[in-house]
Amino acid sequence: MQGNGVATRVVARTQSTQRAPANGVQHRAPARMSLASIRTDAAAQPKRFLIYGVEGVGKTSLAAGAPNPIFLCSEEGAEELGVARFPEPKTWQDVFDALHVLLTGDHDYRTFVVDTADWLEQLIFTVVCKAGGKKSITEFGYGDGYRASVDHWRLFTSRCDELRRQRGMQIVVLGHSMVKEFKDPSNDAYERYQLKIYKDSAGWLREWADAVLFANYDVSTKETKRGRIRPVDGNVRFLHTQRTAAFDAKNRSNLPARIPLSWPDLSAAIAAGAPASPATLRRRIEQLAQKLDEAAQEQIAGSLERVGNDAAKLAHLLDWLAARVEIAASEADKDADDETATTNTEH
Repeated sequence: MQGNGVATRVVARTQSTQRAPANGVQHRAPARMSLASIRTDAAAQPKRFLIYGVEGVGKTSLAAGAPNPIFLCSEEGAEELGVARFPEPKTWQDVFDALHVLLTGDHDYRTFVVDTADWLEQLIFTVVCKAGGKKSITEFGYGDGYRASVDHWRLFTSRCDELRRQRGMQIVVLGHSMVKEFKDPSNDAYERYQLKIYKDSAGWLREWADAVLFANYDVSTKETKRGRIRPVDGNVRFLHTQRTAAFDAKNRSNLPARIPLSWPDLSAAIAAGAPASPATLRRRIEQLAQKLDEAAQEQIAGSLERVGNDAAKLAHLLDWLAARVEIAASEADKDADDETATTNTEH
């Protein structure tokens, strides 16, 4: 008995003198994280859309065409369209109450629409001001109030993700755009369209969303007889899906650069942009490689042999090759400009 007691005291002293790792993470047998739990299959999830654009372009009408939507909006939002909508939330708690109803209630809604992000931001500012004892978000020093609002957006998007996972609902967040100067570290500052909310909050929503789409009219310009540039308004409206110097956009669905502003066209483009077959990807790579020199083509051929029919690796190779072709084209244009300038100087 004494021996057992001594052994027990020794073990106890040994355990008590062991220090926890500096990072606070204990090494133990893995529970959820194991080699057997690793997955490589593509898991399809309902998508998260951030759609913003100029006033009156038709963002609300676009979202109304989504599969069986339910709107969370101001009274001026979707009431004229006759779509399902919650009463206008007056507080931030009302927003989460609506999300809770969708999470737990018996319904068949398939799309949750927020109309709009800049309207919702005002409810967040009210919460932040009340917590900080301020009358306005601008009363906080050094932008502290604005930064605190980002945490509320994170909570909101987290609950939206629960809707996706548990109820299979896609999420659509609408927003207005504003024109603001963008300070490009590698170029001169210029103006561009941006989401009309606090910049860090906008950054969070862009990062969270699967697709950031910019809605605008098709506007062109023409030169008058006096040499002035005039805009020419068009009635055609587009969703832009890829970032340019003029606006933010992105997508993870291989969408074309722009598509007509309608939900059926958006859905069709998403379906058409589904991951291509390995044979299709290889054919695109081989066609694009023809635009490069012989040495580059041999390099591409070797890469194709190594990756085989792995669709993910072929897609990455296609993206890399497209960049190589763009660089080669830019260098060719520069050489042509330099040659022209030299010829003009000689003459």
